[in-house]
Amino acid sequence: MSTGVNTQLPYSKKELDKFLPIIRHNNSEELFRTTSGIRFIWIGHATCYIQMNNFRFLLDPIFSKRCGITSLIGPKRFRPPALTVDDLPGNLDAILISHNHFDHLDFRSVLDLNKRYGARLTWFCGRRMIR
Repeated sequence: MSTGVNTQLPYSKKELDKFLPIIRHNNSEELFRTTSGIRFIWIGHATCYIQMNNFRFLLDPIFSKRCGITSLIGPKRFRPPALTVDDLPGNLDAILISHNHFDHLDFRSVLDLNKRYGARLTWFCGRRMIR
């Protein structure tokens, strides 16, 4: 496996497709299970969907093509997210934001999630991030 930055991570699109394939879980039973247990789906970059029993939440949602102050500025993602906001289950309970960086707290994604879920979502973040 070649690397572009000497990290032993896949670098070319061909290698990414082989070693880190995008698995689309939309309409998958993995998203809509009601049985107890823990489920973890890596959506891409820092974004994860986690279900613990019947509590469903996202960690660090970023669904945009770029992570920056606007959609025109900032690094472009290597891979598209495995799910979109519209693919997520309708009974999402919460969003957890780990810290205030553009690649973990994406403004466009926040707007899209609020548009879809509104007051049904509970947002969790560090106390200095509330503004």
